[in-house]
Amino acid sequence: MLPLPGKNQEWSMTSEPNDPFLFTLARMEKSSGISHIKINKAPGIDSITNKMLKNLPLQIILKLTEIFNHTLKFRHIPNCWKTARVLPVLKPGKDPTHPVSYRSISLLPTLSKLGEKLILNRYLTHARKFRLPMPQQFGFTPKLSTNNQLFRVVEHINEWENSNLATGAISLDIAKAFDKVWIEDLIHKLIVYKFPRYIIEIMQSYLTNRHFTVFVKNSDSTPRKLQAHVHQVGILTPISEIFGGYPG
Repeated sequence: MLPLPGKNQEWSMTSEPNDPFLFTLARMEKSSGISHIKINKAPGIDSITNKMLKNLPLQIILKLTEIFNHTLKFRHIPNCWKTARVLPVLKPGKDPTHPVSYRSISLLPTLSKLGEKLILNRYLTHARKFRLPMPQQFGFTPKLSTNNQLFRVVEHINEWENSNLATGAISLDIAKAFDKVWIEDLIHKLIVYKFPRYIIEIMQSYLTNRHFTVFVKNSDSTPRKLQAHVHQVGILTPISEIFGGYPG
């Protein structure tokens, strides 16, 4: 664990109902989008489906709100939310006897993804104060996609062509980007960009001590610890990819 500077960055973490740091039931439902989640998504290792979440009675939703509030209050992601079930899918036309012929799909626990949405909203609120992500960042950005970047490039090409200027482009393909995330550097960059202490500590908890199992023939393997890797399917994972290219 990295030392986190500045005691003056500490948040006052009371359990009062009017504490803006914590969630009321209405805020939790709105922020997590629990009423709009897609019911056809595959569950994680806990077998809890989105359909189950969408049909939970009020008392259970209240308990979930309490659990998420404790996650925020103590800046800790439960370990049971940090184990992914990996499904190996054979790539078309590839040799099934070679491990590199498979594409891995990681299924995270549904409650984990729900909690990540709550944290992501808080991250984005702070990031916008520093104009992050950069205007040139289109991937992993709400309401934008790489298609927007393509439109931007075409627009510039047309503009330069009309001005009789030559156009050049360099395209880089980073292989296995999520496998190469340097977690300690990511945490350092969050500190440099003066993110609130609670976000830094939650991100550190989220990214460390993660495990996975491989699901083959209706059985899960023994859990193994991830050494240097983040799950590509995690809602918070794109944050690590965005900050990977930022100076810090």
